[in-house]
Amino acid sequence: MDALVERMGGPEKAIERLNEFTSKFLIDGWPVDQPYYWPGNQPGFVVPFVYTYAGAHDKTQQLIRDVYTTLFMNAPDGLPGDDDLGATSGMNLFFMLGIYPLKPGVPEFCLTGTLFERVRIKLDNGSEIIAKSKGDPFSGPFQSVTVNGEKLTEPFIDIEEIIVNPGRLIIEYEY
Repeated sequence: MDALVERMGGPEKAIERLNEFTSKFLIDGWPVDQPYYWPGNQPGFVVPFVYTYAGAHDKTQQLIRDVYTTLFMNAPDGLPGDDDLGATSGMNLFFMLGIYPLKPGVPEFCLTGTLFERVRIKLDNGSEIIAKSKGDPFSGPFQSVTVNGEKLTEPFIDIEEIIVNPGRLIIEYEY
């Protein structure tokens, strides 16, 4: 992702280009003549996180909320695009949980703020991940995040410890 941001012209230029790209959401795929964001297929799932690597994690959070509130509905046609064996549903779930496994094969999550007041995920080994919101997650990006009581300065957490050894990971977002 760092290399992508550099190839886009550096952080400032990457944010400018992302702002243009995400200024409109497409609903029926990526037509060649409309260079806008379509989160309904796997290539679009990681677009919000380019903002994080360009130094604008607040824009990552806002884009995720905009996608969630604009394109996902509780209806038979409530998903954008083709669900591809649950990939789009999985992306939506990770967006709602506020944790995203951005790097395949790496036990790390990018934290984006849960859209729930409280959610608990039980892992097969007995570990738990608990995410809590203090305040309204739709009011804007989180102001702070703590993991097991320690304030984070970066929006990433390594979860290898609770995968290997049963434990509890408590993520608290303050809005």
